[in-house]
Amino acid sequence: MAYDFKPQLLSKLKLKSVNVFLAADNLWLSTKFTGLDPEAALFGDATSQYPSPKRVIAGVNFTF
Repeated sequence: MAYDFKPQLLSKLKLKSVNVFLAADNLWLSTKFTGLDPEAALFGDATSQYPSPKRVIAGVNFTF
């Protein structure tokens, strides 16, 4: 998800553009599966039970 500000507002701040963005992965999982997480097994080692990482990425891009 991203938002670009209107040029009229930015000209007062002497900026060409401002873009604000937000992205997220693996925030929530709903399943009736009770076995090991197939994404957690690394290199065929089914005993590795690390959960899938949750990521939230946010940022702002300024163009002067």
